[in-house]
Amino acid sequence: MSQQLTWPERLGAAIGMQAAIEELDPEQTFKGTVPRLKATEDAIAAFESQRGELLPAAYRDFLQCADGWELAYFTMDIFGLPELQGAGRWQHAQDLLSSYEAEGDLEESELEATDLLPVAAGQGSDLVVIIRDGRPDAGTVIWFDGGEYGRYTDFAEFFEIVVGMLQAWVEQQQAASVEP
Repeated sequence: MSQQLTWPERLGAAIGMQAAIEELDPEQTFKGTVPRLKATEDAIAAFESQRGELLPAAYRDFLQCADGWELAYFTMDIFGLPELQGAGRWQHAQDLLSSYEAEGDLEESELEATDLLPVAAGQGSDLVVIIRDGRPDAGTVIWFDGGEYGRYTDFAEFFEIVVGMLQAWVEQQQAASVEP
């Protein structure tokens, strides 16, 4: 995927991949979901004002098209304003962040927990954070899963990687279904 895609195009591609996964999953272990409706500009601005910090641009753009997405990537939820305010997997994300800090993973990545805003978490050890505004490399997204799994220039790149991983899973399942 190209960074030239719009958020509606990115979201459409992800929804399409989820539908394909659901179709290829006869045991229904994965149930496709869709993103929540967009957050309003007023709601985003109020959140930023309350927190005293701006959200990174690409993540803010995502929120203006989808206010989060439960089970966006298998068991991983991508956070919207409800999670950023404590709902859903927010506490799990905070626990994971504390765990990664205690295990030294943040130090290895030259970060501190206060530099990071969780923006996604899975049922297990998957934690996706974004470097907060005003910090070096602000807007950079880091995916932790037993250590640093991936680093992306912004939330758009992270999201496109996720869609690419969903597409790879679909292609792998399709190839396996045609093999004798």
